[in-house]
This record gives sequence, C-alpha cells and structure tokens, in this order.
Amino acid sequence: IKGVGTAVVEEILRARADGKFVSVEDFAKRVSTSRVNKRAWDSLIKTGAFDTLADRSNLLFNLETIQAFASKLQKEALSGQTDLFGGLGSSAILAQPSVAMLDAPVKHTDKERLGWERELLGLYISAHPLDNYDAYFNEQTVPMSELSTDIDGKALTVGGLISSVRSIVTKSGSKMAFVKIEDKSSEIEIIVFPSIYEVVGGQLLQDAVIRVTGKVNARDRDGNLSADIKIIADDVQIVDDLELRNYESHGNKMAKPKAHTAGVMAKRNSAATKHQDVEKKPTVVYAVVEAEPIKKLFVHVKNPDDKEALVKLKQVCGEYPGISEIVLVLGADKKSAIKMPFKVDGSDNLIGALVKILGEDAVVYK
Repeated sequence: IKGVGTAVVEEILRARADGKFVSVEDFAKRVSTSRVNKRAWDSLIKTGAFDTLADRSNLLFNLETIQAFASKLQKEALSGQTDLFGGLGSSAILAQPSVAMLDAPVKHTDKERLGWERELLGLYISAHPLDNYDAYFNEQTVPMSELSTDIDGKALTVGGLISSVRSIVTKSGSKMAFVKIEDKSSEIEIIVFPSIYEVVGGQLLQDAVIRVTGKVNARDRDGNLSADIKIIADDVQIVDDLELRNYESHGNKMAKPKAHTAGVMAKRNSAATKHQDVEKKPTVVYAVVEAEPIKKLFVHVKNPDDKEALVKLKQVCGEYPGISEIVLVLGADKKSAIKMPFKVDGSDNLIGALVKILGEDAVVYK
C-alpha cells in the first residue's frame, strides 16, 4: 500500500501479537502514533483496511479526532497512568475510554473508493468500476483477452476504462495520444492520431469509459508480429452514465473478426519485411507459423481470508516470471476477480506448485 512503509507494517504486526484488533479505537490505542502517522492512517482507511470495523467516509472525517485520542492515551501510558501496550484482554479493552465519532456529512461514492484502491494499491479490491457495464461490453465490444496476432489489420470494437493517457506533439505540430484502457481481465493501448484527437482529446481522461472502433496492429517497429497488440483508433466514443442507463440489452455477443489464413499472413509478413532489405539476397522460402494467443492463468482462491495460502501463492508466482497474466477468482461464489500486477510463465511446474497450495480444481490455464 502506497504510504505504508516497513516501519508501519512492523508496528502493526507488533501490536497484533496481543490479538486481533476489535475496533478502530483498539487499533488507535495499541499502535504507536510515532510510527503510524496520519499519511499511513489515510492510506489504510482508503484501501479498506478498516472496512470490517467502520465506514471509510466516517473514518476520514474523524481522522484528526481519532489521532488526538490515540496520542492522549499513549502519552498517559508513557507517564504510567495507563497500561496501554501490556496484556490487553477483552475486558481491558472494554474498560478503556472510547472516542466519539461523528457521521460524515457527505459519503464518498463507490467510484471515489475504487479510485483510492487503484491509486494506492495498483488494482481494484472491493469491486470493479466496470461491474455495471458487463452486458453493454459483451454486446458492443470484443473482449481484449480475445485479441491475437492472427487478426492483425482487422477492424473491430473494444471498450474499457482509461487507465492512462500520454499525449505528444507530432513534427507537424498536431497533438496525438497513446491511451491505455482496461476491461475486467486485460488491457491494451489505443493509438489516437491527430484527426481523431482533435475531436475527442479533451474527453480522454483517466477513469473515463470509452468504446473504440479501429484496426488491430500486432506488429513492432520492424514490421514483425508481436504479442504487444495495439488498436489504431478510427472512432472513439465516451460511454457515459446516460448511455448506459438507456441501453437495452439484446443478448447477442459481439463476435471476434475471423483470423487471416496462412496464405494471407504470409503475404502480410512479406510486405512488412520488404523495407528491411538493403541488398539483393537469394530467394528464401519461409514457413509461416501463426502465433498463438497468450494464455491467462486463472487461480480460484476459495477462501480469500487464508493469508498463509495467499503468501505462498505470491512467493511461488515470483519464482516463475513470464508473459501470461494471472487472474485471482475470489470466494466460493466466484463473484469477484483481480488481475495481478505481475505476469507468470504458465509452466507445468508453476501450475503443479499452485495445485499443491489451492487444490487441483483451482487452477486453469487457457
């Protein structure tokens, strides 16, 4: 968590040795204010660390009061008036004074809370901003996870949430942008050339939801096929709340474009590599092998509260870095999923190690 350093973690673990925290006040009493400052409190609250104990909006509204309460108790403890860090049984906790917290006059929105999680954790935890867009994107766009090199040059429509925007000025003085968007399982970069940027540039903001129609570009600078697939935008539309509310689902999923045949791929590869020839070379016949889409590793974590299993999972994944995304599917009901901020190799050794931790039915690589 951004803003929560090693010293903060060590102090929280030290206090936890006396038992779980039963309330926000209990946390304030037992965790040293000299080690856990206001910034750390703010980050912990915004990322949901206290969600089982109190409301985030109320905690942020009363944060200064809570900290003053903690400082007062801890000063009294240092002067010998209270035994703050020793033997805190349940009866001792109940006997100690409490802090009076007021209800926040304005509650933060789900969008704001998810924005905090993304900013401080690098991913969404409690929900996903696109949860309400499932039917819309299933019917109006092709999932990013289905994009592959064999549809290079094909036109399609994708959609998602803008995660970053990088604008540049071209040699002619016009503006264009490289926009990263993400859906609930993947992300892709959209190239917005000046003619399109001139129309929609002002609306390309982080966290905006967009629908993009364009051509697949699966080639690197040398014209070779690459797993780093991009979309060259022909049209960009903002999907606002009004459009989503008025949308009537028809149940027909948008299909991925048909892949090129091997012959077409050979011609495209030949055209892409011609410019690299700087001298006459003997004729060479190339065997064209179509690249397979990069698979994803889906891991079902039936008990998200099993800290030991989660730690082992992260350690094992760190031993097998690669290019495949790993998605954690959480809970027995599989209602939420998290794309991890690192990638793995999807090898049999990794899958075998994860099966030992979570069970044979908990790991799927596809």
